[in-house]
Amino acid sequence: MPSTWVTTWRLYRFELLVVLLAVGFVAVAAMVVADQLAGLAVGECAPDEDPEACAAAVAALRGQADQVAGLAGVAPLVAGVVLGPVLVAREVEHGTVQLGWSLSGARRQWLLERVLPVATVLVLGLAVLAFASDALEAARWPEVDPRVSLHGYGERGPLLVVRGLAVFAAGVLVGLVMGRQLPALLVAGLAAAAIGYGSILVFPYGADWRWERRTESVSEVADRVGPEAFRAPDGTTVSLAEVLGARVGEGPARWTTDDLEPIRLVLRGERLPEIEQREMLVLGMVIIVTLGASLVMVDRRRPY
Repeated sequence: MPSTWVTTWRLYRFELLVVLLAVGFVAVAAMVVADQLAGLAVGECAPDEDPEACAAAVAALRGQADQVAGLAGVAPLVAGVVLGPVLVAREVEHGTVQLGWSLSGARRQWLLERVLPVATVLVLGLAVLAFASDALEAARWPEVDPRVSLHGYGERGPLLVVRGLAVFAAGVLVGLVMGRQLPALLVAGLAAAAIGYGSILVFPYGADWRWERRTESVSEVADRVGPEAFRAPDGTTVSLAEVLGARVGEGPARWTTDDLEPIRLVLRGERLPEIEQREMLVLGMVIIVTLGASLVMVDRRRPY
């Protein structure tokens, strides 16, 4: 291990240990609950078992699985907040950057020697969590492939790694700007909340919902179903409100009810890889911009 990595570990070992223990705890919990769900053969009870007791046990485990999945979705954001701001803010606050920044051209190297080792540990920890969370999803719904399902989106899979890195990169920039640990931690927390909430608002990242006949089968687990409407003979979409208005004489009746085909908006679970790639592209741009800004700003910031 390079000496700079050893030095970085010594400087931030408390934060790294806390993050690794927390992420590891959630990953282990996910695997334990997944194993228990698999052992119960979710949705099925042995003939000699009490059906009510078996159903209660399955419901309780699924409740635990929901809680663990929620923790898995939050863990990357918290990890990024814990690790990002402290990298620069602590040393600026304590005045220990003056020597490292006094050498010409050494500031960017100084920053990279801290960012790269910590980011590597973060990626490895979150990669384990991503694997465990996908295993938990597979155990929750064994009849559905988790890689073609939108259930639990953002709480499992590779998005956990990228979201954690995005918050971490934003935290590094915030710590560099603020120069104080507590204010940087608070602002980084707001940035993490913005990334988490923004990912919900922007979903599905431009992937179009499609009108399908209501007779087409959908998976209650894998697919997302939106509003219902009707398709007129001329191909136009007619809302439920328009149909109701026409029935009571409040709107023009250009068609009869028998002419309308019931349809609904559907987002299929098979679109998951496409949606994930779009979000990762957006978050990748956030990572590049924030780290690039940090590399530019570190050359201009005063060491106090």
